[in-house]
Amino acid sequence: MKAPLLIVVAAIILFGGYSVYVLMDYQFFFNRHSPSSSKIETSITPVPTDEDQSSKILSDISGVATCMQNGVNACKVTMIAGNYAKGTMAFAYWIAQNLNGKWRIVVEGNGIPSCEKIDKYSIPKEVFGNCLETSGDLRYK
Repeated sequence: MKAPLLIVVAAIILFGGYSVYVLMDYQFFFNRHSPSSSKIETSITPVPTDEDQSSKILSDISGVATCMQNGVNACKVTMIAGNYAKGTMAFAYWIAQNLNGKWRIVVEGNGIPSCEKIDKYSIPKEVFGNCLETSGDLRYK
């Protein structure tokens, strides 16, 4: 009786985690392109147009264990915004910051990041979309 219950609980946890990851990307997309936004961000490109900059970012973060899968860099750049970049890796996301000419992953995960991490690196809202306050509430509702 316990084994089927454990399987169901594990399936719910896995599906829920993946759903949060997918919804976070959709939330980011819809928040950025909201028609109610009166400010146009010209420095943000959803897909990098500068392949050299993307290559530099991937080169700088390639030594990170979470990017490496079977000896291949599994990280992909999905957005560059000034000194910040966002991308994906297997079942997760990462946010990197250009620190003294080197890109370093400063936040990574597969859910909504904590506001504490976001604030620590002054990551702009356009990059992370939303974050969780210590109370468990979303910062932007």
